[in-house]
Amino acid sequence: MSNLMEERLRDALAARADQVTPEDLGPLVVPAAAGRSRRTAVLAGLAAAAVVAAVVGVPLLGQDPGAPEPGPADPSPSPTPSVVEQGRAEVRTDLDGDGEDDRAWVEGGTLRVEVSSGTSVEVPVVAGARILPPVTDAGTRNPMLVAVPPAASGGRGTTVTYRAGGLVVDDAPESLALAPGRTVWVDDIGALLVGDFDVDVPENQRVLVEATTYRAVRNGNLVEHGAGHLCWDRVTNALPVPCEQLPAQDADPSLMFPVVEQRSAVGESHAIFDGEYENAVLERRGDGYALVFTWDGMQSQAAVPGGGTPELLGGAIGSSLEAPALVVAQESGDITMMTVFAPTSRGFRALDVEDGRLLVDRPSADEGAVPAQRVWMSQQSGLWSAQQVSPEEEPDLYRVTRWTVDDTVLVADDQGFACLDFTAGRRLPDETCGAS
Repeated sequence: MSNLMEERLRDALAARADQVTPEDLGPLVVPAAAGRSRRTAVLAGLAAAAVVAAVVGVPLLGQDPGAPEPGPADPSPSPTPSVVEQGRAEVRTDLDGDGEDDRAWVEGGTLRVEVSSGTSVEVPVVAGARILPPVTDAGTRNPMLVAVPPAASGGRGTTVTYRAGGLVVDDAPESLALAPGRTVWVDDIGALLVGDFDVDVPENQRVLVEATTYRAVRNGNLVEHGAGHLCWDRVTNALPVPCEQLPAQDADPSLMFPVVEQRSAVGESHAIFDGEYENAVLERRGDGYALVFTWDGMQSQAAVPGGGTPELLGGAIGSSLEAPALVVAQESGDITMMTVFAPTSRGFRALDVEDGRLLVDRPSADEGAVPAQRVWMSQQSGLWSAQQVSPEEEPDLYRVTRWTVDDTVLVADDQGFACLDFTAGRRLPDETCGAS
């Protein structure tokens, strides 16, 4: 189970056991990594990425493990335009907690809500607004209804709760104003989430979603409670889920991108590991350089191979041991050599690369028609490389490799062929290869 899901389940149980009062509003603004150190969060993310890399196919939650394997995907799927498709024109749920279903429905430009006691309310909404499934993962005693406008309208949502003996209407946060690249949904434990994604990713591809969870407090306010990365398979009409819950897919764009842009120069601590007990920094050693790595307060170091001035990439890779693997980049002219360092059974060292391959980032084919090769760190899932197949005929077509750590060796996991645009940082539809 993902850490984001674990946190929401834990928070939901706590909310039901001890209802929040208005006086508690301040402390309820909980950071995304509440109760966990940054190191714990990083390791959890690396562990999840390692699971995705190692498993051939991970079933979705609720799927019968004995069911037959699905057949090949439809080559021309009909993508789902928005998660808001789960919204309905009418919802029935027990809003006031009396054990009887109450009714909420949209009629023209009006949201109407009636509870069994006879209380009702009418609220102007944007024409075409839809009501999401009831939000039950909340700090309120009763469910919350959220009506969202059409994605193209740019309008804000409306919330309705039953409290103090009546129906109360509030404007939803501005983040519930739908726009291109933003979606909103209620997940399978009744939590309200808002997600931002790259709107230019083709709709028949998975996309990485930066999700924010909201929960309600007793006075009806929605409070931002945390954020994390989810993956969204829009073709299957599914909700965004933790990436490791999706079946494995070769050259999965939601795992390959976005690219890690952060780099630390010599003498600067790593973007993630910069504390007293977990730290990584490049230092000068005579005429060369060394990577000094501290984990659990124990310091190790390894010499950096000769070449250009090194920089430490901001991401990390799951290794065979508890500690992460790190990547050093050295530019020389128009190429960049990548070296991976990790704690191993033989100490902290630079890893050997399977089959003696060179991890060289060469953005363009040279005059001798040597194909381009790209090497990059993904924010979501470690180290990748892509070898250009035909510089002249199909310059956007690459053979993709995902790299994983096996003790002292960096192992290649072939991901097949994909059409990639590195300027935009995304996978292109296969039929567009060579079009640029």
